Amino acid sequence: MYSEKVYSGSNKLTIKKMKRIYEFSVSTHYVGSEVSDKIELEFDDDATEEEIEKEVEDNWCDWRNEQCDGGWKLLASEGKD
Repeated sequence: MYSEKVYSGSNKLTIKKMKRIYEFSVSTHYVGSEVSDKIELEFDDDATEEEIEKEVEDNWCDWRNEQCDGGWKLLASEGKD
């Protein structure tokens, strides 16, 4: 999948963008706890597979953090006050 972006001005430049669709998901060990979304990401036409994988991983981490609620709290402590 490709799209083209054209910038006008004194110099016309056409930049091809590559689009890929991924399914992002996150779940716990509980039955039915999975959440997933289809995500469309856009990359420069000349991007390497390593650059694409890094961008997908970064986007998945951001997406995963948006889907998860919770945190931590101290329940007990011994020793130093």
